[in-house]
Amino acid sequence: MVLRIRLQRQGQKKLPIYSIVCANARTGRNTQPIERLGTYNPIPTREGIKHIEINPERVHYWIGVGAQPSETAARVLEKADLWVRPPKPERQKHHIFNDLRVDLAACTPPTSPLQQALAATGLPAARRVGPRRGTKTIRAGTPSAPSKASA
Repeated sequence: MVLRIRLQRQGQKKLPIYSIVCANARTGRNTQPIERLGTYNPIPTREGIKHIEINPERVHYWIGVGAQPSETAARVLEKADLWVRPPKPERQKHHIFNDLRVDLAACTPPTSPLQQALAATGLPAARRVGPRRGTKTIRAGTPSAPSKASA
């Protein structure tokens, strides 16, 4: 059974109060928890204090048994000095093309006679012009039909 220390929402609409509970990780947010560990009021008082009430002995017991706090519960437990989050490992920048090194001089020249003839002209390769249906291939550098905008 996977155990989580997490927050269970209570209170009214737009006035949340959370119970800090230990529950099975596969159950829903507001299902019956195994044990209620404390409360957390995220709305600050007039002095700017967010109220946290926790039973530290039970929190240490459940963490010792193997319960993992959720991200939000870990932040609340950090504020109460009951949990120190392990540092996140640095992400390695992994790029697909880091290992690919292409030497353009070593690339093979065009092999078909048509490719050799086009390469000898010095013009860029063919481009597609026109709508999707009925497209025609025009070699670069050859005159094309005048456009309606210039006429």
